[in-house]
Amino acid sequence: MTAESIAHGLGLRRAGKGFRGACPIHGGSSFTLAEKGGNPVFYCWSGCERGTILAELKRRGLWPESNWTPAQKRDWAAHQRRDEADLDDAHSFADVAHIFCEEVLEKLTPADPERSTYTRLLAVLRTDAGLLAEYRAWRSTNPKLTRALVQAGARHVQRLRGVLEYHLLGEGGDSRAS
Repeated sequence: MTAESIAHGLGLRRAGKGFRGACPIHGGSSFTLAEKGGNPVFYCWSGCERGTILAELKRRGLWPESNWTPAQKRDWAAHQRRDEADLDDAHSFADVAHIFCEEVLEKLTPADPERSTYTRLLAVLRTDAGLLAEYRAWRSTNPKLTRALVQAGARHVQRLRGVLEYHLLGEGGDSRAS
């Protein structure tokens, strides 16, 4: 397991030679992750215990158990491959879910109890692990709707790329010439 793959799973951002972002235990932005001697090393600057963090990483499948049997290691690797295969569709799903949540939240009053449903969904969509879990939950309960959302998200991204290419590279003129 590399620091980069763990960072990807936690939704951390690159910071210098390592990564920084939300702690998997308390959620604050004081978590750092790097690689030293080919092995990932992490630290929560807010004081979360290393053992607790390690247990959470293992629970999320981001840190393999050292005493796994060969069959368990194969299962874990297969799980990682499934995650990678689902991630593109999950990101397309998240694009549409994010737009939907923000539209709904604009219409709700700050005191509306329904806000928590949408703010929770937005929080879950911030990390790849949360995103994959939400995407798979939707896919298992309503596969047709989920597939339609994935396709809508993919079309949305393609349209945005087309607009950017047109304005930055194509007939929209040289963006530096103004």
